[in-house]
Amino acid sequence: MSNYLFDPRIVPTAPGSHGIDPFAPPATFAGGPGEYRALIRERYREHHSRYRILLHVRAAEGGAVLTFLGPYAAEAQLIINTLFGQVEHPERVSAR
Repeated sequence: MSNYLFDPRIVPTAPGSHGIDPFAPPATFAGGPGEYRALIRERYREHHSRYRILLHVRAAEGGAVLTFLGPYAAEAQLIINTLFGQVEHPERVSAR
């Protein structure tokens, strides 16, 4: 567990689980994987959300092991891997 408000090594995807992480949808979110990806695309267009999304990517680029939590972990991992420019980084990610 991190002592920081935002830890780029942790990627929470459960609805309502994290107030400032763009990968955590609002508490009322009940969409499927496609709707989740659309939400993240929309958030990526916003300056502050894009900055935080890229902090996750930079953490992976720096060799950090990312931990994906929640029901949209696979989608979040795919998004980060795509932004990272690779198809897979199994040694650097874990989904829970």
